[in-house]
Amino acid sequence: MTTDAKHTPGDGRNVVPNFTPQMIALLGKRTDKKLARCFMMLPQEIARKRKELGIPSLRDRQRRKWTAEEIALLGTMSDLEVARRLGMSNDQARRMRVKQARAAHRKVHWTPEAVAMLGAMKDAEVAARLGISIHYIRQKRTKLGIKQFRPKRS
Repeated sequence: MTTDAKHTPGDGRNVVPNFTPQMIALLGKRTDKKLARCFMMLPQEIARKRKELGIPSLRDRQRRKWTAEEIALLGTMSDLEVARRLGMSNDQARRMRVKQARAAHRKVHWTPEAVAMLGAMKDAEVAARLGISIHYIRQKRTKLGIKQFRPKRS
């Protein structure tokens, strides 16, 4: 990323940096400190422009207040879907779900056939066949007391 600003951070000149539309589009989406490094500006210059445009900082956006309706969505659909609907990162949705002590939404219905696969083949293979994460496979296998698959040596 480049800048039209004609100075380097801390050079002592009172030059107002020119912000391109591309630079403005990034305000509030990354920390002021990271943008300052990318644009070769002082973090204060980034913050000043962001505030002038009424754009909340990334940290303020991440600390946003959750409404009761938003919290009610947690666990009813995947964290990714909640994040998409609310315009946030998957990680933010996951952290709030965990903070609210809500179970993750799972589409897997453990049929006897699906359970029979646990320990009978590698967790990664079971995960691929069922279309769910390997983490969830390990969690279910451990909960049921099923040992990890070990190929037989010939």
